[in-house]
Amino acid sequence: MRGTSATEHYVTQRARRFARLQKPRATGGECEPTARDLTCWPDDVKRVPTAATTIQEKPMRTMLVACVLAGTFVVPALAQDAPKKGSDADEAFMTGIRKLGVMSGEAYACSSEADKPQVGQGAIDLATQVSLHFGLQAAFIYSGSFGFGTGHDFDHKDCPQAIADFKGLQAKYLGR
Repeated sequence: MRGTSATEHYVTQRARRFARLQKPRATGGECEPTARDLTCWPDDVKRVPTAATTIQEKPMRTMLVACVLAGTFVVPALAQDAPKKGSDADEAFMTGIRKLGVMSGEAYACSSEADKPQVGQGAIDLATQVSLHFGLQAAFIYSGSFGFGTGHDFDHKDCPQAIADFKGLQAKYLGR
């Protein structure tokens, strides 16, 4: 490489390799290497990117990066428009949480003085589970509905059913 530039050396090496490729193969035929047919290339020859392939690859990489970035920002924005199910944004879900709170409050109001601490602790445990799984806003709605259930006028002849329903809630969601 003495006295020659790196570019001249590279071109010389490339010409020597190409000349080796033009020699007849042991299979008996001429081998014409092409970009798509790599079977003719010897194992020791590595394809070096040229200026033409680098120019072609740069727009492709740019396009790929642009598509990935667009997908990253557009998909979440479109997903936010859909109504959420099972969260504080779903009105039917929040109505169900209110009904559970009122039912728990009625069970507390119907229970005897000796059972009120257990029923109250069960209601607190349910509120904790609601807050863990559905967030603090749902737990607040449950707690407020519990308070409404303890204080509003309701038919006390349904008390056994309210207590049974509350125990069913505890069995289902608290494992008691």
